[in-house]
Amino acid sequence: MEKVTYFSYIVILTIIFLISNVVCIDLPICKTCIVTGKDSGNPNVKFGWEEEHSCIIDSTKCKDYMNLEYCIGYTVDFEYMGSAYGKENNKTCIVDPIYKNYNICKRCFLVYEEARYTWGKEDNKICLLDLYKCRPQAGSNERTYPYYVIFIDFGFVFLISWAITKII
Repeated sequence: MEKVTYFSYIVILTIIFLISNVVCIDLPICKTCIVTGKDSGNPNVKFGWEEEHSCIIDSTKCKDYMNLEYCIGYTVDFEYMGSAYGKENNKTCIVDPIYKNYNICKRCFLVYEEARYTWGKEDNKICLLDLYKCRPQAGSNERTYPYYVIFIDFGFVFLISWAITKII
């Protein structure tokens, strides 16, 4: 009975050891410095996502680029290890690679807004709004288009509706 228990412990520990090593060994080194995840057990290990697979960020080559935030605009100042970087408010930031797939709007007229991207339309083509260029003042990351216009229109419709019900 003791031999069976002892043997099963050895088998279980061997399987756990092999599985944990296989997971770590199979991950390639990333070609870029964009961090998409962190190791909860080791804070020095950071992961990326390239070609539909996880990879490990090279902490030596990427030491100055691992903790950057995404830019709100799309102006590229330089490229490093396959990623584009810009400067906003005197800080380096990562330029979202979507800028390669769409034109950047020359004007700041909003057509559609998603959680991550803001779109305009110029020359009958959809384009990305550069929110850094379209901000109201230097040093601010606020958006320029007025949200209050929607509320004024709604208030005006409500006022007219109220007036019509009082007349009738």
